[in-house]
Amino acid sequence: MGNKNARGESYTPEQSWQHKKMNRFFNMLDFNFNNCVNAENFVQWGRLISTLKKRSFSPGEADLLRNVFTTVFTFSDVSSHTQLAEVFTNKMDSEGTAGLVLDMVKVFFMWAFELPAPVNEEDNSDNSTFSQDDYVFFLRPLGVSEQKAKEAFSILFEGKVDRKPTISELTLLIVQYMSPNAKDQLEVPHQHVFGAWDGDPNITPFQIQKYRKAFQIHDVTVDGSVNVDDYINWGKKAAQAVNPPVEWTKELEQSWAETFSALHGSEDASYTFDTWISGIKQMGLGLDISSSFKKIFATIDTSKDGSCQMSEFRAFLGAVGISEPKADAAFKLMTDGADDMSEEQFVNAYTHFWFDQEPSDYMHFYGVVDAWNDLRQASFADVQKEEAVIPPMSQSKGLIESAAPDPREGASAGGDKPEVPVE
Repeated sequence: MGNKNARGESYTPEQSWQHKKMNRFFNMLDFNFNNCVNAENFVQWGRLISTLKKRSFSPGEADLLRNVFTTVFTFSDVSSHTQLAEVFTNKMDSEGTAGLVLDMVKVFFMWAFELPAPVNEEDNSDNSTFSQDDYVFFLRPLGVSEQKAKEAFSILFEGKVDRKPTISELTLLIVQYMSPNAKDQLEVPHQHVFGAWDGDPNITPFQIQKYRKAFQIHDVTVDGSVNVDDYINWGKKAAQAVNPPVEWTKELEQSWAETFSALHGSEDASYTFDTWISGIKQMGLGLDISSSFKKIFATIDTSKDGSCQMSEFRAFLGAVGISEPKADAAFKLMTDGADDMSEEQFVNAYTHFWFDQEPSDYMHFYGVVDAWNDLRQASFADVQKEEAVIPPMSQSKGLIESAAPDPREGASAGGDKPEVPVE
């Protein structure tokens, strides 16, 4: 389930490394999970920085950040990380725009760190400095934990907490991160500029736990691998589990086979958990996969009325061993207690399951996991900042107007497949 935009394309090693870095940045910046980044995303980023720092955010500041985005990238919407990489590279390759890009990146930092503007021509903003706390506040709205931000600061700036880096140093690191350059060693300092990162496409340990849970669910035949036969068996069981049962037809079988192909690239694909995770790490997660989630919705909507009833969702999970109480509890978490789920709600919930870096209600997409409920509560305690809270990416996306965490709590019930152990 990698980034399909990158498949079949021919890129140099330098471009591939650039795309992997930009994939991470694109996913961080796409606050609303709509596979689109534009100047408004920088405004949202700025609003969250201001909320965390308990300062006002004016229309003039919003316009400033729009200008930063359009100067550094483009006036148009950007629909993929490869496009984001391309427009940035084009700007830096042009003598007429490269200097403006550098200047506007510095302007962004001056604003974010609340540094005074130069009073006269002799003053040089390049020598303006910022602190570790400034850097943490800058990264938190992107879903970067305080720990990862501090780790990055240590790596980038010689491990000295009291070190005061300059704006010019950080600008150079940002440009290196976004440019096509060689990754000729295990640790490339600039790769950590958006938080300490080992090169994986923004995948956290908790996401790995969720993916293990998903793999267990998808391995219907329980043979340690997942292929199209697992999905067809899943579909047959789900058709019988729904009330009233649905006749299993060639058309329905093809629909499940196409769902597998949409998610995994080909009906011939087959993988173990290790090869699956390796593929995700190599290719990266791209929001283009959300279109394949509509295919899943269509297979679950056995009544073909355009919505997923609780009974249909129950059959969907019951076919792979999830108890009715846990399936129902998960359904209600994702629908705010309603008895049906629209395609939009389904796609949104499943997207959150894959992309949320930290615990959220959507982690229960495949049925409530009791062991994860305490993790969700603990994650909010870590980001409490008196009255202002900047939540992890899972909570900040789509909740830009308020930095408060989702007050809903998890639910628990019954027993089903063994739960994923907490690492």
